[in-house]
Amino acid sequence: MVDHGITGFIVGGEGQAVDAIGHLGELDRRRVRAHFERRFTSKRMATEYLQKYEVLIGKKPASAFAAERAEETQDESL
Repeated sequence: MVDHGITGFIVGGEGQAVDAIGHLGELDRRRVRAHFERRFTSKRMATEYLQKYEVLIGKKPASAFAAERAEETQDESL
């Protein structure tokens, strides 16, 4: 997933893509890596799978999972 201006650039066409290439140096590699580590570690992904399975088997309401994800997303933006 691309977060515009943080991990890459979302563009609307070929011209914007060409323009975005000139801005790649503006991305902070440490910030890109930290963002990746928060979102895509095996521990994080496994935890999310477990939470989803708990919803599917009725152990946890879907609203609880959605609230947890919203809270995590808010923490990531800090």
